[in-house]
Amino acid sequence: MHCAGLALLVLALSAAAAGVSWSVRPSPAAKGSPWAVVSSATGDELALFRDQDNQVHLRLSLVGTFKTLAPGHCPTFQIDTQPALYHLAIDKGCHIDAKHALIDIGAVRNRVLVSAVVDQLMNGAHIEFRYMSADGAYHAADFPLNGSSLAIGRALGRGVRVHAK
Repeated sequence: MHCAGLALLVLALSAAAAGVSWSVRPSPAAKGSPWAVVSSATGDELALFRDQDNQVHLRLSLVGTFKTLAPGHCPTFQIDTQPALYHLAIDKGCHIDAKHALIDIGAVRNRVLVSAVVDQLMNGAHIEFRYMSADGAYHAADFPLNGSSLAIGRALGRGVRVHAK
């Protein structure tokens, strides 16, 4: 009886952990590549995908109660405790609308993606985004990276290798 209870506990913990790990879902575009997706504890969503031009993007979707992201301010992000705090200029690697930020992070060429960001996403533990809303308030969104390597690999496509440099 004790073993059955322990097995149920392990199963419940596994199910809870599975709820915060990365998954793969079909692209919202008709013939698009699949997306690697994870949700934060507060319902924000982070997705990595490859578009039809082989460009790779991160899409941050926010569910906060504020009305809109601050115009002209791209969210910054940091993976684990890496020294790099990523910040991109608006319209030069970062595109925002009311509650979404689209960040350009590289291109697949000859089945290779050279991107320190994707390498860290696939090998890290968590990523934190910091952003400002239109009212001037600062916010943060944290996402776990467990399961990211497999999901990102599937989103990039079969045989695509990722190199940090």
